[in-house]
Amino acid sequence: MGDFNSRIGESGHLDEELGTGSRLSLKRSSLDVISNCNGRHFLNFTQSLNLTILNGRTTSDNPSNFTFIRDAGKSVIDLCCVSSPLVHFVLDSVIYDCGSASEHLAYTADVLIKRSSAPLVREPPPGEVSLRLSWNPLLVPFFNIMLEDSLRGFTAGVHEAVEMYSALIDSIEAIAVKLGLLRRSNGGTLSRGGKPWFDRRCLELKRGLRVALRNCRRSAFDPLLLAIYLETKSDYRRELIRARQSYYSELRRNIAHPNSPSL
Repeated sequence: MGDFNSRIGESGHLDEELGTGSRLSLKRSSLDVISNCNGRHFLNFTQSLNLTILNGRTTSDNPSNFTFIRDAGKSVIDLCCVSSPLVHFVLDSVIYDCGSASEHLAYTADVLIKRSSAPLVREPPPGEVSLRLSWNPLLVPFFNIMLEDSLRGFTAGVHEAVEMYSALIDSIEAIAVKLGLLRRSNGGTLSRGGKPWFDRRCLELKRGLRVALRNCRRSAFDPLLLAIYLETKSDYRRELIRARQSYYSELRRNIAHPNSPSL
């Protein structure tokens, strides 16, 4: 899966013997009917490796929706492929605006995976919430400073090892919550995991962005509705930049004044 800058039109049909009985359409269809040189190279590449292109042949993406949208044009250049053994395990795929600042839309595929072995990680007891760190490299400097500050009063040889270990775990968890790095194992987040700066205004614009894209698709990308979508996207990008800069500025001020009530 990736951005190959390859436009393949509606080429890339699935062999009948391989596709029969699967959830995939044998013939691709697409809103982007243009093919280019990169597209022909990409088709040769997939054929040589016995890969099947998913765009334009699943229930929720038939015809294939545009994966790249800007004022200069629209295209399907982000493509997803699976190897032959996985064809019958593909359930569906969908293209949507996940609210990123990119002009590319997100592509997600549902694939059935059968697990024959026991899980490697112990399941938490009933009623216990399993937590894990979702690391964000941008927050490493803040995490290190806050952790060092919280453990400053502990000294080896003075405090028991068990006591120091307990303090370390508690500090990591507390700081991770403050920085939005702690997630539940089922995918839910504490705080706003990974993007603690993502405020209510960002959320409102993200929702509006998805509505604007849905209206575009329903109108077969009417020029007026497309312009509204692109303007909404621009507003959303500006708001992301503002919210991120504001959050990190406040975080730097808090670190410079460790006795701040917000910490």
